[in-house]
Amino acid sequence: MFNKAKALNQNLDLEPEIAAAPAFIKQGEKLVQQRKYQEAVTAYNKARKIDPTLEIPDNDLKILCNSAYKTGLNPPCP
Repeated sequence: MFNKAKALNQNLDLEPEIAAAPAFIKQGEKLVQQRKYQEAVTAYNKARKIDPTLEIPDNDLKILCNSAYKTGLNPPCP
């Protein structure tokens, strides 16, 4: 689909993966609210793999890092 859009507009300078990274951050936020911490860590790791400059919300990061001790998760703690 991106290639079709690019063919229609040569000035289009979006990279589909980079555009998807914020969606993984939003997904992670929702999963933390639902206390689905393992899924949240997976979503945040996907976002960071696509765009390492993305920030995980501080509150979510605190929750995930605190829960890591109890659940054995491996969140991207500082």
